[in-house]
Amino acid sequence: MNKYYSLLLLLMAFLPGHILAQTNYNDVAVIVNSNSTVSLAIGEYFSQERNIPEKNIIKINVPEKEQISSAEFDDLRQQVEDYITANNLLGDLNYLVTTKGVPLGIARDSSANWGGVPFGYHRASVESELALILGPYAPYIGDSLAIQNPYFQKNEHFTRNKFGVFLVTRLDGYTQQDVFRLVDNGGPSQAVNRDSATFVLDQAPKWNTAGQSYQQLNQRLGQVATVLKANNWETLLNDDTVFVTGQRNVLGYASWGSNDQDAHAVTTWARPGNIWAKGSIAETYVSTSGRSFESSNTIGWQSRIADLVEEGVSAVKGYVYEPFSFALADVSVLFSRYTDEDADEPYNMAESFGMASAVLSWMDVVIGDPKTSLQLKEPSAVAKSGAGPSFRIYPNPAVNEVNIIYPASQPIHVMVQDLMGRRVLQRWIDGGEDYLTLDVSGLSAGTYLVTLNLENTSLRQKLVVR
Repeated sequence: MNKYYSLLLLLMAFLPGHILAQTNYNDVAVIVNSNSTVSLAIGEYFSQERNIPEKNIIKINVPEKEQISSAEFDDLRQQVEDYITANNLLGDLNYLVTTKGVPLGIARDSSANWGGVPFGYHRASVESELALILGPYAPYIGDSLAIQNPYFQKNEHFTRNKFGVFLVTRLDGYTQQDVFRLVDNGGPSQAVNRDSATFVLDQAPKWNTAGQSYQQLNQRLGQVATVLKANNWETLLNDDTVFVTGQRNVLGYASWGSNDQDAHAVTTWARPGNIWAKGSIAETYVSTSGRSFESSNTIGWQSRIADLVEEGVSAVKGYVYEPFSFALADVSVLFSRYTDEDADEPYNMAESFGMASAVLSWMDVVIGDPKTSLQLKEPSAVAKSGAGPSFRIYPNPAVNEVNIIYPASQPIHVMVQDLMGRRVLQRWIDGGEDYLTLDVSGLSAGTYLVTLNLENTSLRQKLVVR
């Protein structure tokens, strides 16, 4: 086997883990409940897997239950704030991560109930309130209304110093093992095979004749499908009455869940039955999808995101109480940011959900490792239009600073596509060279995608023709 090809395979085998190990988690604090063995176990597992400093583990003493009162939350909040202040962590932290066993929802007015679960304006998720602590928005904690998220619709990396809030996510699922798998399936720089990864966007036609806000949710699915397809992501946009199930290698997912009336004919509580890619993210348009992560919970009028965690999704957003449609993630922002290849570094899932979410101090809860992200960067090869054979491919799909001469000692298929996926050039090479020179004199100036297929390996990189 050609020595350059061997080196390429070696780099591809070891690169993702190397990137994960080098990602810094010093700005992440993990909140665990000392009264919950599950919470302690999850906190320990996550902190060890991500090399989180011991001083960033915040142990609180609170009831081990999902719903707490306003007074109980005030005590929880005070313990978190006291620890951060006493350990001089405020200037270092950007992310807070809660764990299963830490309370989930704050039910401030127990007189109002809907189906056994508190409902109404005086509700909030623990995570959405913790986002505001120790900062300029802290006075709004406990208010009966949501506040505008200062990070909403931004297109830049997050720091608490600039935006005045924390990004808060939660590690939760039906079981401790579900959460361990959630951690294993997430994390920074998840390698993606663009040729097989799929985004599933499932519209529900019945909402096209409902109010404007509901119509807009369907429209956003169509808008982001156009963006994803233009960037050469495999995208399934379903606009008929079939509820989509059983998809493989799903990287992004959005549907109406149990609010799609056609889901009930083919599923139990709108479980899509997907096989999820590592680094996958999801949103469902379901009012109380994050109301509980207890498998014994018998309240079942709407689908739950815990089902998606059990299936293997890496990150998902839900709602502890009725959030109203304005709080649902704008998927046109969510998936566009998460797959943004023009960013200096890929946006992580907490940033992507943060930029896609309009409000804080509300009902939202985001599940997963906040720094889960995709490995998107590919080297850009530059050629001059009309200049004849001038393009040499150095196929390293992950690290810009490592150049490898192409081993053409075995047959290879080369295909060039425009960003709409249309093939504009292709070649079959029998082998015998150490590098490949591709004639691009017939291509107009613009950005293209070059795919090389050899043996069982498929490599892709950008080609910028000027």
